[in-house]
Amino acid sequence: DATALIFKDKQLSYGELNSKANQLAHYLINERRVKPDTLVGICIERSPDMVVAMLGVLKSGAAYVPLDPSYPSVRLAFMLEDATLETVVTHSDLLESLPIATTQAICLDDNITTQKLQQQPIDNLSREQLTLTLQHLAYVIYTSGSTGKPKGVEAPHASIINRVTWMAQQYPAQDDEVFCQKTAVGFVDHVAEIFQALAYGNPLVIIPTQVSLDTARFAQLVIEHKITRLTLVPSLLKLLIEQNALFEMTTLRLVISSGEALQLKEARDFYRSLPEAKLLNLYGSSEVGGDVSAYLVNAFSGNPEVMQYFLESPHDNGLPEKPSFVPNFNYQQPPSIDANKLFRDRYSRSELPQMPVEYQDYVGQLCETILPHVIDVTSQRYIGHMTSKLPSFIPELNRLIARLNQNMVKVETSNSLTLIERQVLAMMHRLFFQLPNSFYDDNCQDPNYVFGAVTGGGSVANMTALSYARNRGILALGYSQEDLVKRGAHVLLAEKGYQRAVVLGTQLMHYSMRKSVSMMGFGEDGIMYVAQDEQQKMSMSALQRSIEYCRSNNIFIIAVVGISGATETGTVDPLAKIAAIAHENDIHFHADAAWGGAFQLSPSHRSRLAGIEQADSITFCPHKMLYISQGISLCLLKDPHGASSIATHANYQAQKGSFDLGQYTVEGSRPAHALLLHASLHVLGQNGYAWLIEQSMRKTQYYTRLVQNCDSFQLVGTPDLNIINYRYIPVSLRSASSYSVAEQQEISEVVTKIQQAQFASGGSFASKTTIQLPNYKGGPITVFRIVLSNPLTTYEDLREVLVDQLRIANALVEQPSNHEHNRLASLSDEAESNYAQWRVPIGKAMRNTQLIVLDSHLNPVPQGVFGELHVGGACVARGYHNLPALTAEKFIKNPFYDILKGSSSERLYKTGDLVRWLPEGELEFFGRIDNQVKIRGFRIELGEIEHALHCHEVVKSALVLMMQSESEEDILVAYVVPCDRNNEVEQEIKTTLRTHISQLVPDYMVPAVFILLDALPLLPNGKVDRKRLLGLDLSEQQGEYVAPASNTEDKLCAIWQKVLGVEIVGVKDNFFQLGGNSLLATKVLAQINLEYNTKLSLQSIFADATVSNVASMIDALSLNSSYLVNLSTDESLEEGLF
Repeated sequence: DATALIFKDKQLSYGELNSKANQLAHYLINERRVKPDTLVGICIERSPDMVVAMLGVLKSGAAYVPLDPSYPSVRLAFMLEDATLETVVTHSDLLESLPIATTQAICLDDNITTQKLQQQPIDNLSREQLTLTLQHLAYVIYTSGSTGKPKGVEAPHASIINRVTWMAQQYPAQDDEVFCQKTAVGFVDHVAEIFQALAYGNPLVIIPTQVSLDTARFAQLVIEHKITRLTLVPSLLKLLIEQNALFEMTTLRLVISSGEALQLKEARDFYRSLPEAKLLNLYGSSEVGGDVSAYLVNAFSGNPEVMQYFLESPHDNGLPEKPSFVPNFNYQQPPSIDANKLFRDRYSRSELPQMPVEYQDYVGQLCETILPHVIDVTSQRYIGHMTSKLPSFIPELNRLIARLNQNMVKVETSNSLTLIERQVLAMMHRLFFQLPNSFYDDNCQDPNYVFGAVTGGGSVANMTALSYARNRGILALGYSQEDLVKRGAHVLLAEKGYQRAVVLGTQLMHYSMRKSVSMMGFGEDGIMYVAQDEQQKMSMSALQRSIEYCRSNNIFIIAVVGISGATETGTVDPLAKIAAIAHENDIHFHADAAWGGAFQLSPSHRSRLAGIEQADSITFCPHKMLYISQGISLCLLKDPHGASSIATHANYQAQKGSFDLGQYTVEGSRPAHALLLHASLHVLGQNGYAWLIEQSMRKTQYYTRLVQNCDSFQLVGTPDLNIINYRYIPVSLRSASSYSVAEQQEISEVVTKIQQAQFASGGSFASKTTIQLPNYKGGPITVFRIVLSNPLTTYEDLREVLVDQLRIANALVEQPSNHEHNRLASLSDEAESNYAQWRVPIGKAMRNTQLIVLDSHLNPVPQGVFGELHVGGACVARGYHNLPALTAEKFIKNPFYDILKGSSSERLYKTGDLVRWLPEGELEFFGRIDNQVKIRGFRIELGEIEHALHCHEVVKSALVLMMQSESEEDILVAYVVPCDRNNEVEQEIKTTLRTHISQLVPDYMVPAVFILLDALPLLPNGKVDRKRLLGLDLSEQQGEYVAPASNTEDKLCAIWQKVLGVEIVGVKDNFFQLGGNSLLATKVLAQINLEYNTKLSLQSIFADATVSNVASMIDALSLNSSYLVNLSTDESLEEGLF
């Protein structure tokens, strides 16, 4: 008795639905002799009968072919013939307008047919009775075809079952959830929409077509029925957001975005509208059962709980005022200390002041002389090393520590703060090493368990870790702790015959590691550098050779150091592989996570440090990425019992077995530092830090794209974390495929010159550093180093840093004749420079699905490299109906087939989509490699539209492209060369072609704009110059301008100009010929109804889409209300876009 379907004021229970579907199934078997793989058409408007028909066909063992009633009759006739449909389930009122023969039709609303159906059994038919398997067809859905005709995709039952089962496992439905069906049957998403709800056993609300086009009514229906799950194409999601309709749909819990690329802007706006809901981005196509990958979108909107501590104005966030005794000062361009002797001389006196100075006077003097010339490292456009705004609670904590009036280094004075120090070390130990929770709960405050030490800097932390590694290694040689304490490490190593002791690591080790080795008395030879691979990561073969060399030459290996985020490049070594080699050889493995350690706080990005949990010790500097003012570093020890090897005891403090952690470092205990870290971890929390890291990585991705898409710059290496290396290439060297030593030196000098000038200008700032290129013997090169950690830095700030560098290059490096090569426009390439338009990842594979990214030779591509996505698994379609050659071309043999894996299949589907693997194991969609596009969720082969145009006698040649209109809507533009170009009949030709093509393709495939040309522009190689076509001004394609003659027409012209992004609209201009579509029509309608307090119908705009006609209707409303929408009736609209 549970409700299955809801449509308007009607409901159908699961029992009733099942009985009706079973009766239809029996009728199809008994009267139409259907069997597995028989194709049965379904041509019914969105309604319960449509669902009954689908279920009935499937229950009969046959496969259904959805026939959208809104399609042109020519297209429907082709589908009927191509599929050889002997049976079509439909409604009688559609027979007159559709090319369906009476003998084919089963009209569910016909009285005689209804009586026949009611005489059929209501029993379920078993798979055994039907001899039905998972590989038999479930449906054949027709999509756009490049040959000029649509092609039918044959989908097996396995694809539906796989998709529905995955969703049920990953996102199980609660008993009170309500589903929604609003997708047109010509779009594959209708399959999951319908059968997902039925598989759960939850109610499914069927949305009438006209309601889905009315955002206000749609929102009302969602609320009225308490709908919790909804599938939307991103273009409709955008419309619902813009119309403030999504904000009202508070019952929604899970919204699925599917059908086209989801932009980050829509994702952010979604969470601003529905912060409690989830947004799931799905990717797929008809050839793979609709969906094959998923990405649960994080809330990209501003995080007020975190950002309140970074905001400038204390009045905006409720924070206390800045103390009044600190005068305001403005940062000024800093004078060069090296070059400006006069500036230095002002501070050259060395006499001690004899008389006391009032504190306010002293601070005032600082604010006038010194502080304005300090570098403003909090500036949003200072994106060098260690530049960021600090959270506002840090100064408050520093004042609290000062108020305690103690240095807090001894147990006698810090007392209970020692518990904070031990707790914060246990928290960080758990974050990195992930031992069982009970282990930490039981031993956090046990003095016999030492999780590490808090130190005042990276050098001390590294020296602590290396001392620990060295001493543990010496103890393993058979010596005692007493031997170590009395005789010393150097004597003991010499006694065992070791010539020297070394640390193994790459050139990217932090300078503090070199300093630590030096302070331990091992000299410069105490570091043995291991070669790097082409990605600047430690080479495993080189590491093995270094170990063998040390063993054969009596060299004691203190530790192997794996870089977990080099501060120069952000590089992360292959930590898991290093751990395996180190432990196999009984060598201490130390992970230097000074910079990268913060990424452990991010569930999305901790995989970048995979293997760090296998380290024996870790150093981490929280002040770098956790936004703490003082130099705070941690040395974490995996074995909490091992710290005794470095313990130093005293009579008055640091006694053996005490809580005091000072006995394990040269500095002593540091509870004040620990308090700052403890407070930060609690105030911002792991989720807060995860959000900050997510923002940082997205800015890194954005800046990387800017550099890659500007010929003026060269990216050096691929960023592992949020550090980017790149350099400016002079115009004279940009055509070179490689550089000589002299040219490398020239580039380095140019980078240095630009960096120094940029720093001196005070407007923006980028660090510079020197790195060694792999396989380059000419010495280090100089590069810009960008570190993106400031949460206040915007995407516009990032762009301006590069803009400044180009300006400086033009002023200091390039001749005026070369300035055009550094045009700012070069920062905007085909990959959008506007970050708001970037696409959300398409995620990871669903169950029983194989996603492989291959090059043109079917070889897997590395992470970060674009290739074509190939899909295998249970989701793969059988092929294209009656198109064996195309099937063989697109469904290829799987060279990676593994019969033992459920996700593998004998064939792969070539999607034609360009994607790449992201570091987190997710896919990023970039575009198409062929002539296929997607508009508002519909897949379109541009070749099919071109073929339809060429069928008209007036067309000599034609090309169709997709472009963005001024209103940022994707539109189709047809470029036509007529057989006889005559400007006097140009508008007539356009009208003729629009009418012609409307009779051959669906509404969503009709070009918005027709441009007539004398000839298509060509490139030197003879190919069409598509970029030149896309650069044509669409506003010039409007008809003769007729100015508005009334106030109503004037207002309507303004509304159309705003929505369409067109500079001038005349009263005779056609809305759809200016690039309008049904989505934009709803925007216009909403503004009209708001402006005139009317309820004009959408149908009236479709009827005659000119300003003059709509204005006439508005003016006539006071006399005639026939144009008003009656929302309670069934308004017959085209199926439109949804």
